[in-house]
Amino acid sequence: IVDYVHMEEWYWRSGGFARTSGALEGITEKTFVCNNQTRNILIHKFHRSPETVETLYIGVNKDKYDESKYTRGAVRKEYKIAETRPIVLFPCRIHPQKRPFLMLEIAKRIRKEMPEIAFLVVGDGPQLEELKNKTKELNLSKNVYFAGRQNEMQPYYKDSDVTLICSLKEGLALTAYESCSMGTPVITSDVGGQSELIDESVGAVIPLMQEESDSLDLREFPQEEVERYAEAIKTILSDREGYIKKCANCRRKVEEQFSTDV
Repeated sequence: IVDYVHMEEWYWRSGGFARTSGALEGITEKTFVCNNQTRNILIHKFHRSPETVETLYIGVNKDKYDESKYTRGAVRKEYKIAETRPIVLFPCRIHPQKRPFLMLEIAKRIRKEMPEIAFLVVGDGPQLEELKNKTKELNLSKNVYFAGRQNEMQPYYKDSDVTLICSLKEGLALTAYESCSMGTPVITSDVGGQSELIDESVGAVIPLMQEESDSLDLREFPQEEVERYAEAIKTILSDREGYIKKCANCRRKVEEQFSTDV
């Protein structure tokens, strides 16, 4: 018997499926996890023997997510976003775990300095309609666009300048793998194993300033956290030479360490 654990969740069943896996060592020959952070938690919090837990990265198909196979501009044309406007992609389930309302606060903050910036939300979920209403309430409708659920994400990565992941919790997000494979830098919260893929060479990692166990779906966010995201977006987009290097580093890192071939 083997199992594969994506992440622990302290706000659900005091650890989620990781807790269950920890309790079942007596009948489980091997547990695979998608990041080292979860491996450490299984060992140190749930008392699994180190030799029974192994990190096995999910990775990404680098041939499927290859920006050279796609033409830039299709998504911008569909949503009437000018080529001169930077796009921040927000691809996820619209769920409290992903902190979509933090994304709106980041958009509101950075618009003060970059009024033409566009945030493109791709995905659906239980909070989608509420998020749309809040966007109108904050007068962000000219800056935040909603694409709904999409089966093919490559054109969205291709037309975006940076991918934003501001989740309260992740294992190691598939969107981070996909974005890097497409050569699009990633700005992420420092949760789960995100920093095992994302660093300053391919984007930015922002400290989590909320407590996972009691902050699920809180709508008040630390101003310092909002500022750090806004500053990271501005810094990455304003340094053209550095940006080009980050794009190349994204693809190289996937090819060398995080493709499904590896």
